[in-house]
Amino acid sequence: MRSRQGNLVTITTVMRVQRTLQAREGGEPLVATPAGFVDLVTAHDVVEIRQVSDWQSGLKVLVYAPYFPGRKPRLHLFGGYTN
Repeated sequence: MRSRQGNLVTITTVMRVQRTLQAREGGEPLVATPAGFVDLVTAHDVVEIRQVSDWQSGLKVLVYAPYFPGRKPRLHLFGGYTN
């Protein structure tokens, strides 16, 4: 179980990765859908950003993708895996 401080570090890191990807690939961050918020939507992809150890929660990109026809779902993983 992650501590509250651990969650804050992860959220901050996700936001940093999100900004870096947006600068490199363009797109809009935190796009609302009826199913929730997508981390980044680019011209070609619907991107969910997650730490490697939290990859399962990133699979929700498959729920978001149908709201963006013509774009591919993409799970962008960062960091190493620790037990």
